Amino acid sequence: TFEREDSRLPLLTPLTPVPMSPTGPSAENAEGGGSLAKEHAKALADAKDVVQEQVQLLRAGLHGMNRTETSELLRDTCQTLSDLTTGLDNLWKKAHPELPQPPWPVNVIPEEELARIG
Repeated sequence: TFEREDSRLPLLTPLTPVPMSPTGPSAENAEGGGSLAKEHAKALADAKDVVQEQVQLLRAGLHGMNRTETSELLRDTCQTLSDLTTGLDNLWKKAHPELPQPPWPVNVIPEEELARIG
């Protein structure tokens, strides 16, 4: 059977400009917007590295890891991915205090996938 991806958010995607207000400048042109784009790119690169490392650990321990160890590895992975967006959160609040924080794909996709598998 072919599995369909439900998430509309690609994990590794460049930050798209978000308007500060209906008539205001985009995130890229706003004060701190360049920093936000750089932090987002760094978080994505770091997330890719983290996921690759954890996949290797899962594959290596596939036959020797019990359910608790596997769950702990997945929780640690999600926590690490969440930690990667702390800088993004802070920069977003500084650049866009009046806007709600966007859902960062680095966090949303793992949450969706883990919720689906329970």
